[in-house]
Amino acid sequence: MHDEKRTTSFGLWRFAKDYLDAALAVQQPPESIQDSLKQQVSSPAYFLVGRSIELALKAFLRAKGVSVYKLRSKLYRRQARHKREN
Repeated sequence: MHDEKRTTSFGLWRFAKDYLDAALAVQQPPESIQDSLKQQVSSPAYFLVGRSIELALKAFLRAKGVSVYKLRSKLYRRQARHKREN
C-alpha cells in the first residue's frame, strides 16, 4: 500500500495519544503547580512526551495536506541538539 494513503492524520494522532498515555503510565503529572516545581521529570517520560508532541504536529500537518514525503524530509525531522564529542 502507498504511504500517502496508509499514513493518515488520524493514525498519526492515535500514535501521539499512545505515546502520551505511555508517558503518563511512566510518571503521573503533579497535582498542583507548586508540586510541579518540586518534581523532576524522568528521562523516559520526557522522551515519550516529546515524541507525542512531534507526532501530534505531524498529524496536524498531514491533515492540512502536507505529503508523507515532505514530512520525512529534513525540514520536518527532529534535529539532534547535542554534538558528538571527539
